[in-house]
Amino acid sequence: MKLRIPHSLILLPFMFSGAVNAAQSTVGSDLYQKENINAQQVPAQALEAVQKLAPGFQFQEAEQETKHGNQYLDLEGVTSTGEEIEFDMLLNADSVWEVVEIQKDLQLENTPPSYKTCSTKPYPTNSPHASLKANKWTA
Repeated sequence: MKLRIPHSLILLPFMFSGAVNAAQSTVGSDLYQKENINAQQVPAQALEAVQKLAPGFQFQEAEQETKHGNQYLDLEGVTSTGEEIEFDMLLNADSVWEVVEIQKDLQLENTPPSYKTCSTKPYPTNSPHASLKANKWTA
């Protein structure tokens, strides 16, 4: 007895695969639309908010992006003491830019002892030289 499979069933997996691939190409296409912006394009209110947290902040570069329908700014620069720092900002429901995260590089010697032990133990021949500190706030 021969089993006969209709041709339409043989093609079904290929048609489904094509539909999934087509759908995947559009899913998330608007999540990360990053764009470099210059100092004149950075909203004054955003810079004022950063200055309140880091007086003397010197702006160097910025990116603006749309993610999940929200507007974000990444402002990079240096503190008054010369340390590199980055502020991630969100345009909230009141159209006010608020800081949601601050990132700053740390030297390994300035990290807690538990971090040093944890970070160097797994890779004794390739120890890290720096770490990233991030402070997060919820909006």
